[in-house]
Amino acid sequence: MEVDSITDEVSSGRTNDPYKSEGQIILKIEKFSEFAREKHGSRRLSDPVYIRGLPWRILAAREMSSRPAVGRRQQCQPYMKTRAAKKNQDIFLGYFLQCNHGDADLSWSCSAKATFKILTQKPGEENHVRKITHVFNAKEDDWGFPQFMTFENIMDPEEGWYDEKEDTIILLVNVKADPPHGVKIDDERIKFLQGTKEKENEIQIDNSDGNLVKMKEELEKLKKVKEESDKKLIEKLKENKEIYERLAQNANQLAIINEKNKILMEKLEKDKISNKTIG
Repeated sequence: MEVDSITDEVSSGRTNDPYKSEGQIILKIEKFSEFAREKHGSRRLSDPVYIRGLPWRILAAREMSSRPAVGRRQQCQPYMKTRAAKKNQDIFLGYFLQCNHGDADLSWSCSAKATFKILTQKPGEENHVRKITHVFNAKEDDWGFPQFMTFENIMDPEEGWYDEKEDTIILLVNVKADPPHGVKIDDERIKFLQGTKEKENEIQIDNSDGNLVKMKEELEKLKKVKEESDKKLIEKLKENKEIYERLAQNANQLAIINEKNKILMEKLEKDKISNKTIG
């Protein structure tokens, strides 16, 4: 699937309900080639998307090949850039889903299924997709793939995931979460969630107002076009009326001339007969 159709799907699938059961998160990594050259452990975070009242984010990190294939993102260990290490270790994109990060309360948990994607930016190519099921908690608040794919493979122009001109890749995660357990809904969290919902409502209203403005502008344009068309039509009718009146006048004059000619011809005929009788 191509980027435009996916991003449209993301936009249309968003809702202002922070307690929805499923949602989509997107992270566009710009200057990706620079990210590939950064130090081990460098990372990028998406904006949060609220699902089941909890904040969810995409976390992307620069990882080494010594990590397990699936798991949580661990604290970075010192990495000695020896020749052997450069030769034997590949550089991977670590791709993780983060849930309720920063809540240290050990009682909370939330089970979720997630589909991880690198979106193709090349027509005709496929997204790269992997899936997880995990119970997120304070000790494991992020989960995913430390070795999702090597930077070299991602940036292969034949694959289509990397836009060399824009120097970007696009990550998307579909999340479907069960109701969480042990989450403390304090006044601060409620206030924040209400603020998030109000802000999204404002954005929707703004968008609605924007649409109304556009509709009004289009109606004004149509009104002007109609007025111009009516004006031209009236002018044309006036012109045609003048032509008709001139033709009618000419026809009337012609009828008078014909009538005079007829009377004259009749008079000539009478005179001719009269002359014959006298002769």
